[in-house]
Amino acid sequence: MSGGISLVFFVIGCNRIEPVDNPRSELFNVLHEGDNFTFLIRTNIDPNALYYSYAVIIQGPDGQNRIIGDYEMRNYLVQYEDEYYDILSGSKLHLYTTDDLIEWGVYVGSVDKLKNR
Repeated sequence: MSGGISLVFFVIGCNRIEPVDNPRSELFNVLHEGDNFTFLIRTNIDPNALYYSYAVIIQGPDGQNRIIGDYEMRNYLVQYEDEYYDILSGSKLHLYTTDDLIEWGVYVGSVDKLKNR
């Protein structure tokens, strides 16, 4: 028997929104300036870095569930009201939609496509 088993974990977080501990904001540059927030991308993303294979469900503006992963959670930050938040928390704060993320070049997957793998 050849081949491997692929497991995908969906992470459903609690509704509590906490700022990032030790965000190291000096490692990030501005990707997008919003009206009341700044969306940041890591300056030097290691092309050889390994990322966990999990999916975080993020709500799309159309009510559809979309997914982001470890790569997005590690390489994007949101500055809002003098604090730093991860990409999921920024969505929960209603600072942007998944359509906005896609427009800014952030990969946002479809739960339906993942289920059909």
